Amino acid sequence: MNRESDCGIWRRGLNCGLGIVIRTRQSAKYELVAAVVATLGAILLVFIYYPGVNPMQFRLDNHGTPASLSRYIVGTPVSILILAVAWYFNGKAQKLKLVGKGRIALSSDPGCSPAAAEYLAKQLEKLVALPLETPEQVEQWYKECETVQGGLAQQFPQFEPWHELWHYFSDADIRSRDIKYRDRQHHLISQYVDDLREKARNLKPQD
Repeated sequence: MNRESDCGIWRRGLNCGLGIVIRTRQSAKYELVAAVVATLGAILLVFIYYPGVNPMQFRLDNHGTPASLSRYIVGTPVSILILAVAWYFNGKAQKLKLVGKGRIALSSDPGCSPAAAEYLAKQLEKLVALPLETPEQVEQWYKECETVQGGLAQQFPQFEPWHELWHYFSDADIRSRDIKYRDRQHHLISQYVDDLREKARNLKPQD
């Protein structure tokens, strides 16, 4: 039994580590593009507005003539557009880090069956819907959570759910105080429920 438990811990650790590596590789390309584009946008802004600081000194085509107004009218929106593209790619990289955090580890879910996936999806939806406004509600949430975990262990002992789920099970008190943390966890759990529903539809029943 200890060997099985150790194997489960190693598998969860491997899934988590693999998820971090893949997630980093996927987001790195967007971060690189964002950095390059942002640099180009910044250089263009400097090139456009430097004549505004010293208009008679800097002009590539004619050093003695002030920069024309069209330089600012055309160059400003172009540089802003370039910086907006950089912002988009950086946001995509950060979103991939956050959202992809769950998606990587969900590919295996050792021991998962259609019945286990459907059971856990339903129970998670119930837990997410429970209020956490008062200490009494937090205490009740933990009781409901213990019931869910007990049912999962009794009915599907071979099922090893996604590692992030254990943080969700133990952090109700934090979610009751921190709205941003609550929203982040609920977002990840919502995605996990979607993946469980997909598993329930596509996995073959285990004998």
